[in-house]
Amino acid sequence: RPATAGAFLLLALLVVLEKRLSAGSAAALIALTVVWANVHPSALLSPGVVFLVGTAMLVEQRSFGRAAVLRVIGATALVAAALCVNPDGIDGLLNPLHVARITQLAIYRNDEWPATSFREYPLLAMALLACAALIATSARRERWLPATIVLAVLAVLAVRFVRNQSLFYVAAPLLLAPHIRPVPARMRRLLLVPVAVTVVAIVANSDFAAGVDRNKFPVTASGVVRDLSLPGNVLSDYGMGGFLIWTFAPERRVLTDGRNELYLEYQRRLLEARRSSEGWQRFIRAY
Repeated sequence: RPATAGAFLLLALLVVLEKRLSAGSAAALIALTVVWANVHPSALLSPGVVFLVGTAMLVEQRSFGRAAVLRVIGATALVAAALCVNPDGIDGLLNPLHVARITQLAIYRNDEWPATSFREYPLLAMALLACAALIATSARRERWLPATIVLAVLAVLAVRFVRNQSLFYVAAPLLLAPHIRPVPARMRRLLLVPVAVTVVAIVANSDFAAGVDRNKFPVTASGVVRDLSLPGNVLSDYGMGGFLIWTFAPERRVLTDGRNELYLEYQRRLLEARRSSEGWQRFIRAY
């Protein structure tokens, strides 16, 4: 998914920021941002990350010279400009904010956009507690301050919207590195056993198969509809829309697809139609 690629581009950005800001690192940051801006709107984070990391490094090193400050400001400005290198220009940057506003409307429902519930996602709660414990007992080695600030921002985003958890999980191991005390070689060897057991358990309990996952999508039911040659179009919840379009196009149309943030007027009509049988019949005839 583009969101997954965006998470790994964030990781690449953080790896480049491990080095001192220079012409070479600035060029790499710009290139990564251009690619990121054309892959996923999470690229909107890139100028903020560059500014936070650069500023925190100045504070940590107590380096407030004019040249150092200008390097941070210049790198941030260049990365922000690089975001505009996309087919939609400034609209491509503002659209994620527009979608985020839409998700707060009462008529909107999408499993990726609600705030994170720790009851539903206990692993995130455990991860946040573990991060807090590591930071509280941090060895305060070099770059602990930039890592702490960026990790805190990503934690807030992960709690605010479910879809942002991947950004937190991908970046957290790198950002926690400055907070972890060196582990003796003997202890590292002992840790290999539980790590290996965990990996084997994950692989053994994972479903690896080609094709569409029949446990998640109505593959069998769709086949029955096709075999019976039932007439008409398909009314579906947004979560199945993409699969059904892929299955039935072009023979029959599907309402709706998975991008339900695009169809607010339709969602208003659907909500109104469900309030009475007469309204529902009018809705069916209209579509």
